[in-house]
Amino acid sequence: MNELIEVDGLLRDSKLPKNHADDNHIIPFKGRTIDADKVIAVYRNLNRKGKWYSIRQGSLVVGHTTAICIRDVKFIVRDSGRQRAISVMQRNVHAYIEGNYATSGMGVSASPKGRPLPARIQYHPYNKLRFFCDNLTSNAFEVKGADFCVVNETGVSAGHTYEF
Repeated sequence: MNELIEVDGLLRDSKLPKNHADDNHIIPFKGRTIDADKVIAVYRNLNRKGKWYSIRQGSLVVGHTTAICIRDVKFIVRDSGRQRAISVMQRNVHAYIEGNYATSGMGVSASPKGRPLPARIQYHPYNKLRFFCDNLTSNAFEVKGADFCVVNETGVSAGHTYEF
């Protein structure tokens, strides 16, 4: 089992050598840790100022972050939650990024100062049904998954995106 441990107030991969870059910025919630071998769900935290994201594993929130890498990504939108958000005109958590925790990949880490991945991923529940990419072609297209994704203060970027 590959678990993350708390180091200087942040969760870090216990199996990484000390000199390995880990730019993920995960603050544990209620003393919980992430099992790096299990799937996580990352979604925008609507209650914090700035670009903060919550990390859920199973049914529990395990941490909050401003920067995280995710591999084998699926972009998920629950349509019932989207419809509820539109009908009452109030945001709710119904869209999230699901995948496996990673410290780096595709030549990048979670640092917002680093080189971004090519596809900028966005979601607007009032305008689009799904997550979409609008910076690679002249027409925005739906994105359902990616090999690798970085979520940080600059937003969500992905590499090797695909549609099902």
